[in-house]
Amino acid sequence: MRSGAGVPTEGYREQAIFYYPLRGGVQALYDSVLEKVSSMGLRLVRGIEVREVRRVEDRWIVNGVFEGRKLISTIPLNELVEAMAAQEDIVKIAKHLDYNSLAVVGVALEGKAPDMHWVYVPDRSIAFHRYSWISNYSPYNTPDPNRYSSILVEISIPPAIEVNPERLVEESLEGLKKLGVISESGGEILFSKLWVHRYAYPLHTIQSNKARERLMEFIRESGVMVLGRWGTWRYLNTDKILEESLRLVTNINSR
Repeated sequence: MRSGAGVPTEGYREQAIFYYPLRGGVQALYDSVLEKVSSMGLRLVRGIEVREVRRVEDRWIVNGVFEGRKLISTIPLNELVEAMAAQEDIVKIAKHLDYNSLAVVGVALEGKAPDMHWVYVPDRSIAFHRYSWISNYSPYNTPDPNRYSSILVEISIPPAIEVNPERLVEESLEGLKKLGVISESGGEILFSKLWVHRYAYPLHTIQSNKARERLMEFIRESGVMVLGRWGTWRYLNTDKILEESLRLVTNINSR
């Protein structure tokens, strides 16, 4: 609010100076953690949709296949409630959890990137709210940083809005042209690609926060442990999630 009123504001210090993986992008952070815990005996099963979570005596059973004494959930809180076949009033409350989806458009360009990382766009006539020169985060994010660059454009989408992939890409490119980021002809564009993430930003509205409070009470009573941005339905970034993950594991091991 102070920044919007013209008062100089430093903002989030951790976002001003930070480390970024030299190779592999942000995914390298998760791959590194996975490699370490896998060496400690973790078994990872990929590509499984959680459809059913049941408590049978002293064990949890997931999808009728996986069993365990303790259960930590990172899937969206509303989906966990459905998988647990909660009572009707709890399921109805879960529908009040509010969020936005996110479309990300990647654009590969011929030409060196300017000296900047990310830019917020407070302009309602532009489809996206932020764009990032991802090629500036590491010299290995592009084949040759002196000849090529890449941009990520982010578009917030309410869940009720139907996604039109072609239109989103077109609006993103038009917005970049309007801002003067790329030329009107777009001759420097090599290719573009779209990704859509259903769950991106939990919205902390009064109604949503009340729903979350009741659902967390239900989850605690059930004995399930929840973690992460969507497991707890809180606007958490990676650093805070890793911190809470370490704290949760430490607490479990100390019992």
